Amino acid sequence: MKRMSGRRGSGLDRVLLVALVAASAVLAKEAASPGLVLRGMSCGTAAQACERESWFPFVVPDLAEDETAGTPIDLSFLNPEPAGSQGFLRPDGERIVDGKGNEVRLFGSNICDLHPMPPKAEAPAIARRLKQLGFNLIRLHYFDFAKAPEGILNDDMQTLNPEKLDQFDWFISKLKENGVYVDINLHICRPYPGLPEGIHRFGKGIDFIHDPYIESQKRYARDLIGHVNPYTGLSYAKDPAVALIELNNENTLFAIWNRLAELPVAFSGPASRKWNAWLKRKYGTTERLRAVWNAAASAKNGPELLANGDFKQGFQGWTAQQGGPGKATARTVEDPAGGGRYLRWEVTLLEELGFGLDLSRCAVTGSRDDLSFVSPKSGRAVSQQGAGVWANRLFPLP
Repeated sequence: MKRMSGRRGSGLDRVLLVALVAASAVLAKEAASPGLVLRGMSCGTAAQACERESWFPFVVPDLAEDETAGTPIDLSFLNPEPAGSQGFLRPDGERIVDGKGNEVRLFGSNICDLHPMPPKAEAPAIARRLKQLGFNLIRLHYFDFAKAPEGILNDDMQTLNPEKLDQFDWFISKLKENGVYVDINLHICRPYPGLPEGIHRFGKGIDFIHDPYIESQKRYARDLIGHVNPYTGLSYAKDPAVALIELNNENTLFAIWNRLAELPVAFSGPASRKWNAWLKRKYGTTERLRAVWNAAASAKNGPELLANGDFKQGFQGWTAQQGGPGKATARTVEDPAGGGRYLRWEVTLLEELGFGLDLSRCAVTGSRDDLSFVSPKSGRAVSQQGAGVWANRLFPLP
């Protein structure tokens, strides 16, 4: 509850008082039912032995009602005016300020799925309750998850359902009246038609490069953010009660970077052409591109950033992490050709499981020459001569 500052700081003493009074207020209220609270307290640590007989219900209402207003834990005073009354929120260094430069601290939560479109009769009580609980920011998230009546979409899962949009508008207007800013999320899970096999069902990554999916996002944003809320008279693009808009939730092109080359031509072709066109605009010629991109490879290396990065001191400074039944060993090996060193890492998993391999000599003849097979039964090497007619039952030695 330390979100007061600037013009809201005058209520800090009352917030501290809330924490001290809350428990006694509950006890005072329950005292009207003789013995309920006292029996619960008398059990102390032996409450379980009392078989919960002295327990009483303690319900935190999720809707504002007469009993929740004006209590010692009603924090409505923290939101004395409608959200956006002082203009748009904006960053100011490490602070968030309103249109008049007053610092604003946001204390928020999520409302997800079907709940950003509550029944219109309940929306005012929900908004007032959030105000009483001290919230001044609500993130409206994941409401594009389904078609109406659960989600905000029509049967095509692309366009907005008028009835659900009306509920959405009404709820936001009530949040605004109660001093609660909103964070509207645009694309979370609304599907795209014709997604390639293996791509995340929400279209993550690919909706950054495939033009039809980009246009789908633009169209949806225009329909929602450009739409005028009839209960405020403002579009969400122009309403200062909208603290922020999230364009695309938990998304990055790096989610599919290793899949780009294998995408169907309808997806990879346009992306490749745009990439090549960008390279040509930036570098002009293939020779210039090659010179710039290869410059780092031919440049002198910078300082070594790893401790003992050249393994001159063996394995010193390095730590091996391993799990499971196998045992791992590491040692440095000289590289005569390159003049450096590299790390040889070995995991003896089969040996720990009882399938240790012995490839030092032939299990039949004892010879170290012409080792060609591995016996699946003994795990030992077998030479071509020793295999004889049993060669087709042995594993070839790589």
